[in-house]
Amino acid sequence: MRMSATTSEYVDVFKRLGELGLSIPDTKGLVILPRGFESVGSAAELAEESDSSTLRKLLVEAGVATHLTKYEGQNLPVSVRRSAEWVAPTLFVGPLLLSQNPYAIEVALGVMESYIADYLRGLWPSKEVKLSFVIETSRSKKCKKLTYRGPVSGIKELTQLIRDLSDE
Repeated sequence: MRMSATTSEYVDVFKRLGELGLSIPDTKGLVILPRGFESVGSAAELAEESDSSTLRKLLVEAGVATHLTKYEGQNLPVSVRRSAEWVAPTLFVGPLLLSQNPYAIEVALGVMESYIADYLRGLWPSKEVKLSFVIETSRSKKCKKLTYRGPVSGIKELTQLIRDLSDE
């Protein structure tokens, strides 16, 4: 099975949170961004991926500060996607996370790899996953999106790519 990791420019996460009226998260942790965050016209069109709450709980239990975005103090509705691949919610890597907790990404990727492997066991023969991370670069303060598509076993290889993007 092929693996690919691509990077692209992304909207300014903090500016977009303000435009949508979503709570500004603690930048020392991961933030689970809702589906459509980059492109919807209003917060009413947003939805959390079906596994967002479970993933947040597992990450917090592993010691990685993780936040869900909220609108007017309420959780966003949950959306279920049916496809032949597992699609994770997009995770925003807060600007202080890597500097204050350098192993957080490694721990987070390990938790995600275990969860996804257990979730997919016996469900889909291809076991292809799609993960997206948005990273604010430390020098330019621009946001970049890292998209991974491939086998569960390749997830841990993303650690260095995330660190490299953060250092730009």
